[in-house]
Amino acid sequence: MGRYRGLVLPGLLILFGAVALAANLNLLQWNSLYRLLDLWPVLLILGGVELALRGLASPRAASAIGIALVVLTAVGAIAYVALASAIPTGGQVLDSSEPVSGLTAASLDVSFGAADGNIHAEPLEGTLFTSHIEYGGAKPDVSFDRSQGSLTISDSRQGFGFFFGPRSRRRIDVALDNSLPWSISVSGGASHVTLALGSLPLKDLSLSGGANNVTLTLGPPTGTVAVDVSGGAESVTIHRPSGVEARVVASGGANSVRLDNQHLSGFGDSSAQTAGYDAATNRYAIDVSGGASNVSVVSP
Repeated sequence: MGRYRGLVLPGLLILFGAVALAANLNLLQWNSLYRLLDLWPVLLILGGVELALRGLASPRAASAIGIALVVLTAVGAIAYVALASAIPTGGQVLDSSEPVSGLTAASLDVSFGAADGNIHAEPLEGTLFTSHIEYGGAKPDVSFDRSQGSLTISDSRQGFGFFFGPRSRRRIDVALDNSLPWSISVSGGASHVTLALGSLPLKDLSLSGGANNVTLTLGPPTGTVAVDVSGGAESVTIHRPSGVEARVVASGGANSVRLDNQHLSGFGDSSAQTAGYDAATNRYAIDVSGGASNVSVVSP
């Protein structure tokens, strides 16, 4: 008779692996995975069943029952995530803005999970930025350091509220004044992010921390502008203006990366660049690393 090895750990592996695989195959939307948090009591149930099986059933019977339970749990989790209603947007609103007041450059750092983000550039005529956030639960953190010209927007949710409190999606809309250059960082697992920066003098940009479903529109660069995509960022499309030169370097497990019609190898370090990149003064240097995948750099 085989030795009973328990079912909580294999149950977890099968549950999260099966749902993540379904998302990779586009059977589920990645932002739907937050619905898995609704199922955390299942872990308690599986743990209780495991303890009961150890005392009441033979090792062989316990193993058979355990396998059946983890399979049913995985199938049920996929069905729940696929059929459950979308996580609602919170009912509270936070609006912020600041004047330019002599600043010559600025930076934006957005760190949010379970959020729909829209970051865009436009002439704000003396206003440095405006931000509009719809949220539920804990109030987001919006801070501005005028001495550094740095704007930080982050999720302030902490502790057990992440599991026990009501979940809601957050919607973020940030308008940046396009009369001065910006450094931009987006992280924290935000999903469905649109960055319309065609009129912005961009200094550099970073996408990390699991940001996914990102559409980035770039404008004409000044000098060599660095764009970094890392940390598990998923499904990123970067649009650059026609005729703008670019170089893409893929490393650290990045896969499914392409520059126009050039596909980069998913093994080891690889790179590709447009024909006039070396001679260009104004260009984009794009680095894709840290498990980022499905990254496309395209031009009209």
